[in-house]
Amino acid sequence: MSPIATLPRLFGSLFYYAPNSINFNVLKPLLYQLPDLFNWDDLIDIKKYTDALKTQLIEDDQAVNHAALQYEFSLLFEGQGVMRVPPWGSVYLDSENSLMGESAISYHNFLMDNHLSLDTGINEPEDQFGLMLLSFANLIEINKDDAAIDLLEQHFYPWALRYLDLLISSNISEFYATLARIIKAYLIQLKEDLHLIPVVLELKF
Repeated sequence: MSPIATLPRLFGSLFYYAPNSINFNVLKPLLYQLPDLFNWDDLIDIKKYTDALKTQLIEDDQAVNHAALQYEFSLLFEGQGVMRVPPWGSVYLDSENSLMGESAISYHNFLMDNHLSLDTGINEPEDQFGLMLLSFANLIEINKDDAAIDLLEQHFYPWALRYLDLLISSNISEFYATLARIIKAYLIQLKEDLHLIPVVLELKF
């Protein structure tokens, strides 16, 4: 795996796969290595957040069937109850806050143009936060750097930081809020490092 793709693949997977899944548990050890996986501007905060994640995961490992973290994942990503922090871009960018709005259709066309097919086994919106990071990682790994930049500037950054801010302030999950703080720091630094100029779109959520 390309070193540049390591973090988006890790973050994307953790924001897509449930805590009781094989994918989540295979990647869990990488969380403890986060301070060493990127040239962080604020390494002190990243180490603090990483220690917090480790403590939260140890506590969850001691819980019966990891029920607490699994429930938090369901609230945040599976639509159990009222979704206070929806993880789909079109909710933030579409005038009616609907899934599969115009922004989602535009993103689908982008994926098709770049021959990316998301075969997740279920019929679901492609503009899910974790899935978009995984698509970004895929483009890097196949050396489609221009398309990777387009994904970030045109489809991801216009709403991603707003989503992370809502997740951080939601009080739904200490674990995912801590992870969101790390991902936000990563995205802000990545924007500077790659000299990204995201399109500015009116947020509807």
